[in-house]
Amino acid sequence: MKLILFLGISIVFSIGFVVGATWNYIHTTNKQIERIDRYLEEETRKFKERREGNK
Repeated sequence: MKLILFLGISIVFSIGFVVGATWNYIHTTNKQIERIDRYLEEETRKFKERREGNK
């Protein structure tokens, strides 16, 4: 009986760990993509300003 309880608790914690790690990976990846998008928008704006200034 104790073995079944221990295995059940272990399985629940294992599933929780996997779900948490997956969520953290996805969340971190999305944040990195947002940063890259902001950087590209800023660089594009700077490039257009420089190009307009050279005309």
